[in-house]
Amino acid sequence: MITFSIASIVFAGFTELASMSEDTYVAHYHPDGLSDDYYGFLSIKGSDRELRYGTYYYPRLVKITWNLRGTYKSNILESKSETDTQVLKKRVTFKDPWDFGEVTRVSGDINLVPAKVTPYRLR
Repeated sequence: MITFSIASIVFAGFTELASMSEDTYVAHYHPDGLSDDYYGFLSIKGSDRELRYGTYYYPRLVKITWNLRGTYKSNILESKSETDTQVLKKRVTFKDPWDFGEVTRVSGDINLVPAKVTPYRLR
């Protein structure tokens, strides 16, 4: 199992936190520095593949995590199977009760597991 993660400090605008393809990614949007709303965008396609060290991996799940002064809130989206060609999408909202300041941090993860079906058998 491989997980890769990118963390960032939240500023106004759209940020891609982790990406495997145009169909498998974790992204984040924060309208401006005074807004208490944070939006997460999760997308996953089980049939995506990534070759690492001679082994093909597929995305088992994508995850977004907000860290607000040590309080963590996460949302995940799981693929149905490693051969699922349907793109699943989820939009989530997180509210910062403190409103002011750029103290909320956000990270995105894509959990990869070894694939039993190679890309050539998916066609």
